[in-house]
Amino acid sequence: MLNSRVLAALVVGASASGLSAPVGAESSGQAGPFAEFSKVMSARGVVEAAPHFSVYRLCSNCRETAFYCTIQTGKASDLKGKHIRVSIVDNELVRELRALGANPVPVPNDQVVTALRRGVINCVSYVPPPTAVAKRDPTPPAPSEEDRTALAELDEAIRRDATSASPYRDRAMLYERMGRKAEAVADYRKALLLDPADRQAAEGLQRLGAKPF
Repeated sequence: MLNSRVLAALVVGASASGLSAPVGAESSGQAGPFAEFSKVMSARGVVEAAPHFSVYRLCSNCRETAFYCTIQTGKASDLKGKHIRVSIVDNELVRELRALGANPVPVPNDQVVTALRRGVINCVSYVPPPTAVAKRDPTPPAPSEEDRTALAELDEAIRRDATSASPYRDRAMLYERMGRKAEAVADYRKALLLDPADRQAAEGLQRLGAKPF
């Protein structure tokens, strides 16, 4: 549990013919932009419950989206009618899935494996964040001693358990307070990857004008 110094520092003002074939083949360990997603899903037990990995573009202009599914798919249109777990704030992906005929479902992080095994959802989805940063943040002011202490404790909390969403969210809030926007956005996105139901992380991204993924 984080101590009062950390908490005090977290004060903020938060085709079927046009569809492409799989971009990535099924694999138990993925590389590239989906490596972190695969690592987290493996640690959470999702890969065991939904072992079929694929990457699709849901339309000609859509982003690449990764899926771990309980059933094998060969093309994006195979997702039609399936229940797909999504982030609560990725409205773009929700629209893409609905246009495809799939059913987007926001499932809390701690219920995903159970939902997969019970057939409540068939797949877990993920869209990686853009790699390019269009504009650099201005140089932030030097952090206070209190901020440095809080940041060190949050870094340690993440080192001890990199699968927990709350330290990433709290560190994002601290980065936001310190004016370090790019790092705040990255940590808010990480928190949402670990727990798509984290509304504080979603609200933080909205404050910063950033998309979830």
